[in-house]
Amino acid sequence: MINDTEQELQHLVQQIKKLPPDSNQHRKVLNQLLVLISPELIKLLPRLSERYIKEHEHLCADALEKTIRDISKTIQKYEPTKGTLVNWVKGAFKLNLRNLSRDLRNKQMSSLDDINLEIPAPMEEDNLLREFIEQDTSTLLNKRLNYNNKHTGDEESILLKDVWLMRLDGYTNQDICNQFDISPKSLSSFIKRNGEKVIDYLRENDLLS
Repeated sequence: MINDTEQELQHLVQQIKKLPPDSNQHRKVLNQLLVLISPELIKLLPRLSERYIKEHEHLCADALEKTIRDISKTIQKYEPTKGTLVNWVKGAFKLNLRNLSRDLRNKQMSSLDDINLEIPAPMEEDNLLREFIEQDTSTLLNKRLNYNNKHTGDEESILLKDVWLMRLDGYTNQDICNQFDISPKSLSSFIKRNGEKVIDYLRENDLLS
C-alpha cells in the first residue's frame, strides 16, 4: 500500500518528467521532491552505529550529498514499476555509502607482503564488512588455527573470521598473540596461508575492489 508521502513523490516525478529540464519550473519541482525525500534518507543513519556516524560523519554526509546529486541527474529514468521511489532512493544511498566506504578502506589497506604480515585493516566499525564476516558460513573464514597456549601448554583454537573481526576493531597481530597466548610465528603463518584467499573472497562478494 502506497502511503501519502510516496503518492506525493510520484506526483512530483510525473510533473518533473513533463517539464523542460532547463526550465525554472523543472528546478522548482525537483527541489520540492528533494526536500520531501531527504528526511527518508536521514532515517537510514540511525541504523548505523553511533560510533560509526561520529567517526565517519564526513563519509555519511558525502553519501547523502552524492545521492541527492544522483537523484537530480537520473530522476527522469525512474519507473514506478521497479518499486517505490523511497526504496529506490534508499538503495542508491546504501550503494553510495558502501562504495565510498570501500574506496576509503582500500586507501588504508596494507600489503600482506610487509614485514609484520598484517591483515589489511579496513575502517573501524565498517558495518557492511563486519556483518558479512560475522554471518559468513564459508569453509575459508571458518578455518581454525589450532595452537598450543604458550603459557599453559593446552591445545586451543581461534577462527580465521575472529582474527579478521579483531583486526576490524583495531587489534594488531601482536595484540592478538598477546591476548590468546599464540606464538607470533603461528599466527603469521596462518595469516600468510589464508590472507590472500580471504581478500579474493571478499572481492568476489563486492566488499573489496
